[in-house]
Amino acid sequence: MNTGFLGQFKQIYDKMEEQLKWKLSTGRYVEDIIYKHGLKLEKESCLHSFILDTDDDQVHALFDDEEFEEVISKHCKEDPDLPRNVYELLQEFNQNNSNAIHAILKDSTRKYEDYNTRSIFYAVDSLTMLFDATPNPLMSSQLEQWYQANIWTPLMDKMYGDVPGVACVLGESLSIASKERKRLERKRQISKLGSRSDMVLRRIGNGIALEYGAAEDGATYDGAFGRKRMYEAELKLPKTLKDMMMMMCNDCDWDGSMMTKIEVVGYCHSGTVAEFLIMDNPSGYVCRLSRSRLYQVPHSYEEFPKLLHLLAASMRMKLRVKRCIDTMNKPSLDLEATKMFTSKRKKSSCLADTLTTPPRPVKLPTRRKRNPYLSD
Repeated sequence: MNTGFLGQFKQIYDKMEEQLKWKLSTGRYVEDIIYKHGLKLEKESCLHSFILDTDDDQVHALFDDEEFEEVISKHCKEDPDLPRNVYELLQEFNQNNSNAIHAILKDSTRKYEDYNTRSIFYAVDSLTMLFDATPNPLMSSQLEQWYQANIWTPLMDKMYGDVPGVACVLGESLSIASKERKRLERKRQISKLGSRSDMVLRRIGNGIALEYGAAEDGATYDGAFGRKRMYEAELKLPKTLKDMMMMMCNDCDWDGSMMTKIEVVGYCHSGTVAEFLIMDNPSGYVCRLSRSRLYQVPHSYEEFPKLLHLLAASMRMKLRVKRCIDTMNKPSLDLEATKMFTSKRKKSSCLADTLTTPPRPVKLPTRRKRNPYLSD
């Protein structure tokens, strides 16, 4: 990291007001802990964006046990319960016999019960077609786009079809939230592009385009510490999610009670392995990042129950998004908050500047190699 990046990190920290920081029961401030540790790091980390990854052992080591329990439990948002009919359907699919699974798929009365059951049937039917193919494509490596089209679209993207006003935008989509963040300090320059994600959950319409989540896909799973996964799951995706979180906070006018209730979701796909991420703002200037365990797409009927765990997790992610949207759309009216030109409002709006993500370190231009076969 260069001095300019650390300078921006310090500048953001200096803007924070102590009375608005996240104060732990021990008297320490989470922002202060992050800042002191961030200055010691040699490479860019989520901590430089004031993102607290609660599944990172190094982050855990910054707090004692009592403090860390407070960090992970404050305004914790529990997993939504699965609808009863979805729960029963997954229980019925809980077997590894191909004939029994196909018999359930033929039950058209269950299939069209509601959109949730239709999406489960669609996902199971899509995977069984791959199991029955000769050769089975899941037994060999495929391209990233193949996994996105044949696995992650039916298992995850299609589930959002009944969420009103939300679309899954696929194919290296530019995040509008990231673009807006990058333009904050460049208002008089050419418009900057946002971060590219393999999927963005975006509110459709002609107004402010809120985004509720994003996904990053990879063709292979090269381990928890693989280079691509370390960059996308540990840095790129969390920073993109924070940009989305900040845009949602701005949409609710930085209402502290509302900010603690909303969240954004993330998906990290590597081959046939999936990881789910949740980001929220429990207190202060810090965004908290939580990760699920790794889920594996089964390769055959013998491993079929693994698919049910993945479908249940995917359904809960959709329910989180719906819960967040319902929370933001809940009827409320504070006539004092409708005042447009007050000093209090101007002061609160400044919080957006301190919550933005620092840009990536500037890369120095590399010297172009000379082609020995060309004359000067």
